[in-house]
Amino acid sequence: MKISIQPGMTELENKLIQEGYNVVKYGNNDMDAQVAIINDVDMAYEEIEPVQCHGKMLVINADNMSPDSVLAAIRKGPCKKGIDVKISVQPGMADVEKLLKTEGYEVVKYGHGDMDAHVTIINDVDMAYEEIEPVQQHGKQLVINADNMTPEMILTTIQKRTKK
Repeated sequence: MKISIQPGMTELENKLIQEGYNVVKYGNNDMDAQVAIINDVDMAYEEIEPVQCHGKMLVINADNMSPDSVLAAIRKGPCKKGIDVKISVQPGMADVEKLLKTEGYEVVKYGHGDMDAHVTIINDVDMAYEEIEPVQQHGKQLVINADNMTPEMILTTIQKRTKK
């Protein structure tokens, strides 16, 4: 596995090399890296979670993380679950969005370019979804009414219903 790492994390870099990972300097021939480890958050990553999928790349903000915590995040696996599933999430469900992004799903803004989303998650039923079941196929989209569902229940439903 190829890992891109920002400068200044020598201890972590050495540990990754000892573990057998192919470690390259961040920004140098790292376009095909499966993991990017940063500690100097810039504009491109200013709102990043500590561990998050960014497209097909696992991005880890190692600031305030021990080398062992970073290794655990890498071992959990690269971004591959759900990678081909685009999900539209109605506003007001930040916890659901966060979980889905962590699991590698592409989350798009509700009502903005979500016509090709595979899954739409709603929690405020409007006229378009007035008589919707909790989980229902609506054309090519799976629509989930998140009322009375935890983020984990939503994730499980998506995983079961979108298996390719």
